[in-house]
Amino acid sequence: MDKTLKLLWGEGAKKGNFYKRRDFLRHFLAGSALTLASLAEANSAIYQSISSLNAQFLESESPDGAYWEAIRKHFVFDDRLIMMNNGTVGPIPRPVFNTLTRWFRVQMTNPFDVYNFLPEKAEEVRKKLASFVNASPEEVIITHNTTEGINFVANGLDLKPGDEVLMSQLEHPGALHPWRLKAKRSGVVIKEVKIPITPRKAEEIDEAFAAAITPRTRIISVGHTVFITGLITPIKELSAMAHEKGILVLADSAHGLGMLNLDLKALGVDFFASSPYKWLGAPCGVGLLYIRKEVQEELWPTIVTSGWDTYPDARALVLTVRMLML
Repeated sequence: MDKTLKLLWGEGAKKGNFYKRRDFLRHFLAGSALTLASLAEANSAIYQSISSLNAQFLESESPDGAYWEAIRKHFVFDDRLIMMNNGTVGPIPRPVFNTLTRWFRVQMTNPFDVYNFLPEKAEEVRKKLASFVNASPEEVIITHNTTEGINFVANGLDLKPGDEVLMSQLEHPGALHPWRLKAKRSGVVIKEVKIPITPRKAEEIDEAFAAAITPRTRIISVGHTVFITGLITPIKELSAMAHEKGILVLADSAHGLGMLNLDLKALGVDFFASSPYKWLGAPCGVGLLYIRKEVQEELWPTIVTSGWDTYPDARALVLTVRMLML
């Protein structure tokens, strides 16, 4: 273990004097022959260090910034960088970087072996994600990002010409344009709902959407964590109101996973798309799409391969995403 720590962080690692981050990268990427076992040991040491820091500082305000300075050492930052834009792509901590390197090494050693380990590992991640957001594994799909998840929903719903999609004026382009394409191809109608920029109470948002509903309204597609203002939309109340009228709800929560304490069963939303590489420390290109079990029969797969019709639930789309990665 001492040898691994020295290789990763330098001679002063046990004393807390970590390598400069650029030196860490230079040694790590220069072909240092770290074994899978040593990477696992390194990750374990980092987790123990973070747990110790949490126990020491998390209950206090740490006014001198010691806690966050110590946490920063577990990320591979350039010394000149002050990271302030998790909203686009967040940083990944060393354990995630180590794990990525570990499995890339397996793939490079025996490329065909990817078929043996990737499906099993993807299933493990999917189950952990489901547990993290209080959902059933059969309701969760690993995607590449929030926009891909929204496209799956927009393309998968069997909407007819004249059917309405309600969206606010604050939606992200990645959430808006899948529906614009749907409108152009299928004749659905996008209705913009003006909601208050700074609402005083959640009811103002619910009332704005309720007033826009007509007999042709089929789905509300709305930002959960609004990228322009930081508004947290009351998805639970909005879903309850919509369901009373037989209307589906899709939440664009690109920033929600890792920022908010999520309980998707409690929210009651039908579809929930997120990007854990923003606030959860996941690698770029990993997304989550939740499809509530009760509405899965209403959604067609967008891309299929052999086995897509094997499962009667969201796993039909999981096979698709696996094939995209392979």
